Amino acid sequence: MSNQPPSIDLHTNASKDRIQLIKRLPSTHITTKQWSVLHAVASCGSYARAATLLEISQPAVSYIIAKLEEQVGFSLLKIEGRKARITDHGLKLLNRSQALLQEAVDLESYVKDIQSKPVNKLRFSVHLQFPKFLLFAAIRPFLALKNVDLSLTQGDNLQIESALLDRTTDIAINTRVPLGYEGKLLFEIELIPVAHASHWMCLSNRQVNPLDLANENEIVIELPQVVDESAGTEQAVHKQPWVMQSASAALAAVCEGFGYGWFPAYQVDVSLRQGVLKRLAINQEKRMLRFYLLRSNNLFASQPVHDLSVLLSQAINDKFKCNT
Repeated sequence: MSNQPPSIDLHTNASKDRIQLIKRLPSTHITTKQWSVLHAVASCGSYARAATLLEISQPAVSYIIAKLEEQVGFSLLKIEGRKARITDHGLKLLNRSQALLQEAVDLESYVKDIQSKPVNKLRFSVHLQFPKFLLFAAIRPFLALKNVDLSLTQGDNLQIESALLDRTTDIAINTRVPLGYEGKLLFEIELIPVAHASHWMCLSNRQVNPLDLANENEIVIELPQVVDESAGTEQAVHKQPWVMQSASAALAAVCEGFGYGWFPAYQVDVSLRQGVLKRLAINQEKRMLRFYLLRSNNLFASQPVHDLSVLLSQAINDKFKCNT
């Protein structure tokens, strides 16, 4: 691999936009530190409390605010005794600068993230229920083509969301999209309700209703996060579900007759064909499980992250449709 830095084509639209942006910056532009001090004073309600929060002196806070007001040309804060209240103009700038400060924080976190791990290391978190044949179909060609140290971990929704928040993963697959993140829907799959062939719900001559289910053990991998599109009118107090640590453990419990569960077709196909399990005739709408692709930082996605995303999409198109 070449160690030469990537060249920049100054004739591309992106380069031209960056050059125009640089030219538009005034020589006396306002710094993120000035905006952060304004936010601190507005939030704390006084210069003294803001100084304590920022761990700087009160005269320094006063100087920064005075300089900021000089640059914008109008008052941002109104002093009432020892209190400082934001003006109408100040409030407008406060709201507009919120996004700027968030971007600055994200950029600093991204730099620290690069410093804390090798560039060729990719951390990948995958939900426990994501099909293994799809996962391995994407990983195999990725490792063959890329000189990347891939770290792979599995987890439930909460574990993966924590990894994204803590920036301990670069790319993740989850069954829901955390607040503040953009998720790309990889695919959705119908979950089939099944129970042991000898279970009374399978032997009944009528459809199973929500009240029947409420009195039976539901075997789950984690507390239900799937989208249940049922608009059932009957209300019932459900028994506590049995929470298992893996799909295989949950399926084994259902096969032993301890309750019922919802599984993708590819997980229960063999047991259904062998007659060990039967599909329940449930009087409600179908239940879907959706998988989303998430990145820890949407703005600064590395090339390996992009490449793995493409391979995952290809694996789903090539293999998943063939297995359903």
